[in-house]
Amino acid sequence: MATDLTICVKQGEDVLRRVQLKTGDIPLDLSTYENVTVQVKKAPLVTATPMFEKVITTVSEDTKDGVITSPSNGEFVIRFTKEDTSY
Repeated sequence: MATDLTICVKQGEDVLRRVQLKTGDIPLDLSTYENVTVQVKKAPLVTATPMFEKVITTVSEDTKDGVITSPSNGEFVIRFTKEDTSY
């Protein structure tokens, strides 16, 4: 399953965003998945090679990558650190 989500950040910014994945109007139960993988790309998104990716789990480090906060409700937070956004 792939879904495009655009998060705008300023260069050198530390950003934490809460995300809820849904199938239609129903939250996606993330407890049936091992992780959520987020790829960061330059445009065009379809053909661009990822600059880096974040693998988010229920035990991942929220100060570095993010963490699944409510698996049954499809919620996680993703963190882009100052180092991530300093391109």
